Amino acid sequence: MIRELHVTLEHFDDWTVVTEELDRISIRSLAFSSNPPDYNIEVLLVNGERDQVSQFASMLRKGGLNSIRKVLYVSKIRGRGLEVGLLGDFAQSIRRRLMERGMIFSSLEIRGGLESYKLYSVTCGRECLADLRAELTSCSKVHEFSTFVHTPPLSPEAGLTPLEERVLRVAYEEGLFDTPRGVKLEDLARSFKVSKNTLNYHVKNGIKKILRRYFASWINTV
Repeated sequence: MIRELHVTLEHFDDWTVVTEELDRISIRSLAFSSNPPDYNIEVLLVNGERDQVSQFASMLRKGGLNSIRKVLYVSKIRGRGLEVGLLGDFAQSIRRRLMERGMIFSSLEIRGGLESYKLYSVTCGRECLADLRAELTSCSKVHEFSTFVHTPPLSPEAGLTPLEERVLRVAYEEGLFDTPRGVKLEDLARSFKVSKNTLNYHVKNGIKKILRRYFASWINTV
């Protein structure tokens, strides 16, 4: 089973918070290497409006940004962008907290003071994710923490729409049908970015289709 995790957060006392005032640039991680527990090296691609890109470059050259031990280089690239190499404080990084739980990094984008991660895991289950969220909450303001489980599709004979199948799988994996419930309906709805009533409709409609298929098969064998 592969879990896909989307995390967006505001990391307290980190250099990334300065981008809140530079809302017309985006920063993407190109490469990352760590030397636990001490430091990490990261290469970033900075794009956006020329004046804000220049302002960000000036901040880097001036120094003093939290969790950056040393700016290794700042190079202009074609267009209006920069490539930046940093020596960072690994112990204080969000990446350390994610890597300790076996997360596989797909992407990281920094924009408007927020860090947005797309991750994958094959080992971090429900309890692990709850611990991770609690730890992230202790050092940041978490705006999004949503998970999706990649599993083989159900038989098309069930007649579920892709959304219904996805909703039911996540609801099952997160413990919506457990006693006591492992997740609240409103929290699940928030992760799908829909209302509680809308999510409840998809859950009930999907279950109804599965039961209809099940009982139809059972009647045909009697």
